[in-house]
Amino acid sequence: MGKIIKVAAVVFISLIGLAITSLVLVSEFLSGMCGNEIIQNALSPGNHFKAILFSRDCGATTNFNTHISLIAPDEGLPNESGNVFIVNGDPKDLNIEIDWLTPTDLVVRHAAGLTAHKKENRYRGITVTYK
Repeated sequence: MGKIIKVAAVVFISLIGLAITSLVLVSEFLSGMCGNEIIQNALSPGNHFKAILFSRDCGATTNFNTHISLIAPDEGLPNESGNVFIVNGDPKDLNIEIDWLTPTDLVVRHAAGLTAHKKENRYRGITVTYK
């Protein structure tokens, strides 16, 4: 009986490992299909952060989305979703603008009525205000 339990445990652990590996590979494959186009860069006063407004396109089956990420000034934009703001639509059509007021205060200006999928008010010590 003990041998059957050990074999079942090995099979179970192997299946879990295979499932996790498959999920990671599918995630990497799908993220590789997406592309970001930078619309606006804005360095914070003192150059401690960089705010990037960009569009993200993940292929023919999805629509453009507008994203904003806050990253280190010497860092390149990763091929990921925005870490501060995400809304449906192309930023060129939405008239979204980003502007630093102080080294820790970012303003995002956009038209009224946008429904954001992500709208962070604080990120790594930065206050984000939406107008």
